[in-house]
Amino acid sequence: MRRFIPYFFIFFFYIPHTFASDNTFPIVKGSYQLSLENILLPGAEEMGLMGGNYLIETSYLTTGLGIYGAVTGDRGGFFTGGFHLAKLVVLPREYFFEANVFAGGGGGGAAPQGGGLMLRAALGLGKQINNHRYFLGLSQVSFPNGDINSRQMSFAYTYLFKKMHFPGWEYEQSPVNWDKLFSTQSIHIQQVSMQLLDYFPAPSVLGRNGLAHNKRLSTLGIRFSKQINQLLWGEFETAGAMRGGIDGFAQVFGGFSLKQKISQRLSLSSGWLLGAAGGGNVDTGGGSMSRIFAGVEIDLYRRWSSYLQLGYIFALDGAFSAKTVNFNLVYSFENIMLSPKVAKNSVRSKIRSLHWRRLSIRPGVQKYTFYQQPARKFNNQKNLDVDLTILKLDAYFSSQFYVSGQALGAFRGKAGGYAVGLLGPGFRLNQFLSTELLFGVAGGGGIDVGSGKLIQPMINFDVKHSNVWSTELSAGYVKAYDGKLSAFVFNLGVAYRFSHPYY
Repeated sequence: MRRFIPYFFIFFFYIPHTFASDNTFPIVKGSYQLSLENILLPGAEEMGLMGGNYLIETSYLTTGLGIYGAVTGDRGGFFTGGFHLAKLVVLPREYFFEANVFAGGGGGGAAPQGGGLMLRAALGLGKQINNHRYFLGLSQVSFPNGDINSRQMSFAYTYLFKKMHFPGWEYEQSPVNWDKLFSTQSIHIQQVSMQLLDYFPAPSVLGRNGLAHNKRLSTLGIRFSKQINQLLWGEFETAGAMRGGIDGFAQVFGGFSLKQKISQRLSLSSGWLLGAAGGGNVDTGGGSMSRIFAGVEIDLYRRWSSYLQLGYIFALDGAFSAKTVNFNLVYSFENIMLSPKVAKNSVRSKIRSLHWRRLSIRPGVQKYTFYQQPARKFNNQKNLDVDLTILKLDAYFSSQFYVSGQALGAFRGKAGGYAVGLLGPGFRLNQFLSTELLFGVAGGGGIDVGSGKLIQPMINFDVKHSNVWSTELSAGYVKAYDGKLSAFVFNLGVAYRFSHPYY
């Protein structure tokens, strides 16, 4: 863990503390970035690695969060997540020079990632055209406690945007006339869903071990949807194995859907997703997968709805394919956007129902230790501590109650490829203490989690530095529902608080 902490705190020192002003809105410059490179593994084996980053630009550096996944080769299920830091120098004629670094944890796909710590550096030249940047350079990818060390060409595409950003939690009592500020802006509907996705592969579909899969394979995950125009939506989802003997299987998808409301409470949709998936003996080849689907959404009560989706998923260069049934419990809200282009409804007509959502992001490092029984599948690793990167995203529904979603990946402890997704309620007892009861799925890295289901209660202690920042110390316990993992958990991180207006 000591080796990773310097990268962690360098990253968060450069998160923006002040924001540019545009028409009196607090504005932050952000970007979505996709990268692609072909890395060389031992034995001259090649693996195509795709990266996705969400970045924020400051006056000096660009910082953000990233995830990398295998998309070609034979290592489907290889994923890493962590923190990104970049410096961009503007050159004449809209050219630029960029140097960037990434530090995170992960692995999988039976790759030689060792403990899972991934370090990546890249530098090169690029060209900006309007809101688009194109980058070509050299990158170095290494796993210091594994056997991966590769240098190669790297290509990246970046889409630039601006968005409102409100640091802190004090806007409910602000004297600012939000009615006037928001009157010219538009609204987009956004949705957050908890989803249960079942795969039903045909008996002829075999795993990497040459045996047929169970008739039903289940994953549990989170889905995000964002309205682009009246019919088109952007989709992003991630999930991990929960049932069916595929411990270690994980997936990340993005794409688009079309949605049409046909009555006051009923909507129909269809869409297409492309992404990466693998692990857990599921033969996805290099990892690239696609899913097509159609579904029906029924409004339940106020912001809540249920969504049933039928589809078909297939690996682009692997043997796996299956029919899918996907159930979502959906929470919807109307998000105020800077652009007045999309929604027909004006913000002014709804300003009386304006609310402020308290949010926080809590990145850090976590340790599994003091095991109550051997928790490894291999005898020579029974009692090794495991260090993990962790990212927590919290949404408050009152001043005390919140829901937390958390993602973790191992980077030390000979558990490379071990990943966790957690979701659950939290309650803030006072300004210093909060408690959480988390449920989720995990797998990979040789840790015995049975079918993958976990429970993890936590207590958090905050040391507040300002209305925006605090340091967090946490302790808890993690237990696999039907596996041998049973250990104490300790966490060190920071918390960044911000707010967002919605209807």
